[in-house]
Amino acid sequence: MIDEPSLTPQLPVVMPPTSTPDSCALWKSEDPATWRAELAAYDDRIAALNDPKLRDLDAWYHRDLARAVRTRSPPHLLKDEYVKLVEWKITRGKWRPLLSRAKEHAEGTIRAATEAAIKALDAGKANLDEQALGAALAPLLELKFCGPATAAAVLSCIGGDEMPIMSDELIAVALPDAPSSKTYSTARLVELVESARRKGNAVGLRAAEVERAIFAAAAKTKPPKKRNNTEPSGAGASEKKRKR
Repeated sequence: MIDEPSLTPQLPVVMPPTSTPDSCALWKSEDPATWRAELAAYDDRIAALNDPKLRDLDAWYHRDLARAVRTRSPPHLLKDEYVKLVEWKITRGKWRPLLSRAKEHAEGTIRAATEAAIKALDAGKANLDEQALGAALAPLLELKFCGPATAAAVLSCIGGDEMPIMSDELIAVALPDAPSSKTYSTARLVELVESARRKGNAVGLRAAEVERAIFAAAAKTKPPKKRNNTEPSGAGASEKKRKR
């Protein structure tokens, strides 16, 4: 787990999401082949960031978590899984002091909230409109320090590919004019889901696949964790050198 510095009473100010030339170009594209290529490159771009913790957490989140949750009756997350999900979120995106808060929840609190959220999501995901999404989000948003972005990560992992992650990379291209004070609001999440779905319909992808493709495009210029002074200057450069 990530070792966190001691928490202050208020969360730090978070800068608004910024796009990259590659992610902007992809968002403007209507070519399904271009989108498929970026989606297919996702795992390689994650690996090119030279962060073993991110690589392992990302594989767990996308491949193992939903399977484990769906084996339970009724489906729900365990506290350890919720904590690990929060760790994945702040490792993949911007660090925020959320991990210690996630650990404060009781096992029963996490089970009840995630069970209710999954039940609501399953009931409404055939037509995941604002009302259905709000019903699924509500139990999660009652958890302390669980905002719309963390709640979206919970729903995305068990909602198939219909629910995108509320990542900065996607927000920056899909909702570039969002006021920074409202970037991570529930209303903005609803807009983000609708925008990702529209783009997905246009290029033959699901909403969650749209987010992964955008993240892959943005990762081309993300600086990898350096192992020595000869490391390339970005994930895209690493990918070209090693072709992972």
